Amino acid sequence: MLMSAVLPGSGQVYAHHYWTIPVIWGLGYYYVSIASDYNSQYKNYQAQFDKSVKADTVNHLGNTDLAGTRDKLHNARDEFLIYLFLVYAANILDAYVSATLYNFDVSDNLAAPAAMIRFRIPLR
Repeated sequence: MLMSAVLPGSGQVYAHHYWTIPVIWGLGYYYVSIASDYNSQYKNYQAQFDKSVKADTVNHLGNTDLAGTRDKLHNARDEFLIYLFLVYAANILDAYVSATLYNFDVSDNLAAPAAMIRFRIPLR
């Protein structure tokens, strides 16, 4: 669990669950790239809105359309950063579950051991 907290996917290597590593890194890369794109658009609209506030010498309110778009981009960026955090948390949880179940017996032999515990319930 600690390994996955430091480097996402390394706990899965430890537990030999290699197929989850590309999923973790792929989702992480996707959410980081989308959040980065929204962040650059947000900064662009923020700069345009600041220029519109300076250009409005009477009310100093600026263009409300630019402010609305800026706020939508800000919210979208934050939403994808929350998704990134959820993938990170799921990565740590998956590493914990995989490490806990690492020695779990999954053999085909489902027979009970020779020494069974028997309970006797008296019927009246």
